[in-house]
Amino acid sequence: DGPATALRWADWYQGIATLAAHQRASAAVQVELTSHPDHPDLLAAYADLLLDGHKHGYDDDPRAVQYVVDLIDRAKDARPDNARVRFVDSFLALHLGNKDAVVQIGRVLTEPHNSRINRAQGMWMLALVSDPSDFGDRPEWDLFDQTGLPGWIHHARFVVSYANGEYEDALHAAMRFGMRDWYWGYIDRAAALAQLGLKTAASLELQQLVLLNHQFPKNPERFLSSYVPNCSLVEHIKEGLEKAGLSKRDAH
Repeated sequence: DGPATALRWADWYQGIATLAAHQRASAAVQVELTSHPDHPDLLAAYADLLLDGHKHGYDDDPRAVQYVVDLIDRAKDARPDNARVRFVDSFLALHLGNKDAVVQIGRVLTEPHNSRINRAQGMWMLALVSDPSDFGDRPEWDLFDQTGLPGWIHHARFVVSYANGEYEDALHAAMRFGMRDWYWGYIDRAAALAQLGLKTAASLELQQLVLLNHQFPKNPERFLSSYVPNCSLVEHIKEGLEKAGLSKRDAH
């Protein structure tokens, strides 16, 4: 039905992030790209879906990341100032370990003239790659308390609070995550609950995490590092998951 409909499918996926949603959204965007091969939003949306497929284990194509690079280059050639293009470009930079690029894009997205969701996305990126102690009580955090924002965007608030040992605030952010059919919210909730000593509740979250992602216990670092670029923080979150019951036996 046109690029706008395909982009709505892509945005719908962002609130669900399951394999089935990924397949449906990818199909819709691919169809429209055949008719609009230079559409910057479609290029960025497809790049985002491909990168997610790689990070979440939905697609094992070894060429996926290079294809994402090519798509984003084409999108930037068409519209370098496009907000969707910038945000997906920051995700790619995050995946490639280019933190300076993430910071640069994050600062552009948080400029006052941008939309509420774009500013929240910029804060998301800045929080993930900066020293968590630099992100305390900021007015921008109010953006994350708005309903209607994708659940995963609350992960940034979780990261900052958890890194600072503020586990109650981390749990508050994790509870806003939602997205009950995607495993990431269960990571945040299980770790925060366990650090608060609520091990029974943490164990239940962990069980659901493993049900949704059987591969996670075999290589937790691989999945954690996708959205937590700080190595020491990865270990900190893993510590919380271990308190919740994550162990080698879960891998079997």
